[in-house]
Amino acid sequence: MSLDHPAGKAKISLRMPWYYQYGIEERRKEILEWLETCPGTIDEIAMFTGLGFFPPDLRVVERQVVVLKKVMPMFRALGLPVGINHHMTIGARYEKPGQSLNQPWQKMEGLDGTAGKWYCASDPRMQDYISRLYILLASAGPDFIWMDDDIRLDGAGCFCDLCLERFAGETGRRWTREDLKAAFNHGSIEERLSARKAWLAHNRRSIAEIYVLIRGAVDTVAPSIPLGCMNGEKPYEGFRFAEIAAAMSGTGNLPVKWRPGAGFYGGDVLPGHLLLKGHTIGRVVAFLPPTVTDIQSECECFPSLSQQKSNTMFGLEIGVDIAAGCTGSALNFLPLTSNPIAEYRSRFAWVHARRRFYDRLVTTFGRSPCEGIWSAQTRDHFACELTEDDWLGGNRRYESAIIHALSEIGLPMAYGQEGAAVTILHDDTCLEFSRDELLKMLSGSVWLDGPALTRLNQMGFAEHTGFTVRTTISDDVHELLTSDPLNGDFAGWQYALWEWGGEPITVIAPAADHSRVISEIAEYDVEGNMVSRAKKLGAISGVFENSLGGRVAVTGLHPWGSNPLVVSLLLSLAKSTQFKALTRWLSKEQLPAYIGSFHGKIGLWCRRDGRGRPALFLVNVSLDTAEKVQVMVRDAEPTLTLFRADGSAGQPLARRKQDGVYGQFEIDRLPPWEMVLLRT
Repeated sequence: MSLDHPAGKAKISLRMPWYYQYGIEERRKEILEWLETCPGTIDEIAMFTGLGFFPPDLRVVERQVVVLKKVMPMFRALGLPVGINHHMTIGARYEKPGQSLNQPWQKMEGLDGTAGKWYCASDPRMQDYISRLYILLASAGPDFIWMDDDIRLDGAGCFCDLCLERFAGETGRRWTREDLKAAFNHGSIEERLSARKAWLAHNRRSIAEIYVLIRGAVDTVAPSIPLGCMNGEKPYEGFRFAEIAAAMSGTGNLPVKWRPGAGFYGGDVLPGHLLLKGHTIGRVVAFLPPTVTDIQSECECFPSLSQQKSNTMFGLEIGVDIAAGCTGSALNFLPLTSNPIAEYRSRFAWVHARRRFYDRLVTTFGRSPCEGIWSAQTRDHFACELTEDDWLGGNRRYESAIIHALSEIGLPMAYGQEGAAVTILHDDTCLEFSRDELLKMLSGSVWLDGPALTRLNQMGFAEHTGFTVRTTISDDVHELLTSDPLNGDFAGWQYALWEWGGEPITVIAPAADHSRVISEIAEYDVEGNMVSRAKKLGAISGVFENSLGGRVAVTGLHPWGSNPLVVSLLLSLAKSTQFKALTRWLSKEQLPAYIGSFHGKIGLWCRRDGRGRPALFLVNVSLDTAEKVQVMVRDAEPTLTLFRADGSAGQPLARRKQDGVYGQFEIDRLPPWEMVLLRT
């Protein structure tokens, strides 16, 4: 079966559970019948092996291969490539007597020596098992083989004696677990980072070598079978994607498949997490080499209950993931039982009705990068977390907390430096970059929080940041917008900032003549006096243009904090308007697009079409219909076309007015949970 896929067409695959669906004749007939009646909706079939979270006994796999050899030709008869999705290679949770691998082999161990539940692939006996496993799977004759996401390092890697021996060979010295813990957490900052980065490099090699092993095993049977992997955002594995892609491609330079995932199993419970999942997917895709073009996001409803996620949310998830960088989607929603699939047929129909829209997204975007605000991170991001704390034992903030509120007010996100109009440096992320790289950033557009400002000033960049940190406070206060031009008509507006266990507020002070304060804080007056009469405690936000020609903004709290009461302030009129004006100024008018009007929660992704022209994806994640949505687009043509997800003909939108380099286009109506494409 040829794996050729029409260029620019979304790759939509269907993942089928082992035995409960394709292994039972009645269920298999139902699925085949649907695929025949809705041609063109599904592009390929991936058949699961097993269901449990354990590496299977090879005798169980042998029986599965017999079924696969019988069943796969039935689906190929419909003109569809059919492959295998192997569920557990190393294992994730437990062992099941009679079905799972149950051997006294080396398990992964934590830094404290505690044994985990996963087998360590440094053990030659486990390596032999993996080789025999994939030789068996290849013997079934699949058109491709997916590996699932259990090929990963739990926590921050394995510290068993075998892995420590490998690390000794890589670094030229012997290590105990106690030695490593001390190296990670003590000594100078340079020494700590050196040890941590060396360990991340070790993690990258350890993971990539498993894929080298699998590729070699498959090649002994069928060297033309493409491989694919599934992973999420796992910084402790060192974003090893280039190494994995090379390993899966092998000496034959075969195409590879990728399936990024990020949970989001019950989207109707926390619908706003649709944006969070999209941004997580985008950050994963940004680390993929450009040669990887078959990128199917995992859309899942574990444990696959038909109403666990609505058809609307499921369909939006596919669109958002493509907008964030994928070129298709792997659908995983069929029941994990032998029940009939009648209750799931409406989901098939929903995807079928929007298939043309998904194709248009992929045709438009290709693999162009997302453009906008970049929360800077490199492959060594994990090494620079908790620099003053227990590296593997402390509490971490996740990237989603940084960008969620910004994306909800209609500011676009970038996931790599290539698309960055503004770069966010938070906490100690500046330690991921060289001095030359930081100087280049500071000559452009940089947005800092309090800890990043402190670290940059300590590193000798104070003349370029324009501010110093005075103190931090943890108390209930008011924010007061100043009369700075960036605040426009909202000068004097005020907001209550409730502490309630959130992160401390950083109080900053201007350090140069041209440093501008755009918001201050004042004591919270329980007697109800006007904030203008309350005691001012200092500045919390400011902007500065340095001698390098760069622009710097410092924000002493939101959107970096994790306190939801603080983050939600951006959903107010004054703060939303302030942050949009600030981002536009900070980017030197290089922000590709933004939502100019005030609406609740419209997500925006900005990319380019094949001719380099702006193309935008919008989704209304509010329960209200947004009317007269003003979309500001940089360097836009006089007319853009609006495509809705229902497949209707495009609607031309003429530029209503020009604001500097930004043309204003107006979408008359964007109903709740609707996604659209705006392009030339």
